[in-house]
Amino acid sequence: MRCCHCKFNARLRNDDRTLNAIFKDDIHKRVVIKSLAIEAIIGHMSSRKIHSIEAGILLIADGCDMTKGRARIPMAINTAPKVGDIHKYSANAITKVNIQHGETKPIKIDIEMSAQVGFFQIEEVLFTKIDSSPAKQFIELYAGVEGEERKRYL
Repeated sequence: MRCCHCKFNARLRNDDRTLNAIFKDDIHKRVVIKSLAIEAIIGHMSSRKIHSIEAGILLIADGCDMTKGRARIPMAINTAPKVGDIHKYSANAITKVNIQHGETKPIKIDIEMSAQVGFFQIEEVLFTKIDSSPAKQFIELYAGVEGEERKRYL
């Protein structure tokens, strides 16, 4: 079995072949596209600083993938409930993530939840990603419990 680095390098070789076939005579485009793709892959967990708007948008999009049953952190935690297991409860509280054109900025993210515990998911997972993204300046972020007034973060 190959390690994840070997698989990643093999994938990059396949991507090189694809880019060479599509942009045969344009090395500039091949380098730009590959660089943006690698930055987005490396930066999507917000553990490394990213610089491009494209990688920043992907970082935020990854953070928005948090509706009930979709978040990875709660699924990696033991399935038996235990004291302090806030990831599991907060992720299950997120019922809907709406992304649309904003009122004052290009992108509006509006999150509905079934319980207040969902604010933990927004503040500790999503907002952390937005805050470290070069695309932060283009985002409006709202969240609230269904039937209650929305809280505006950005």
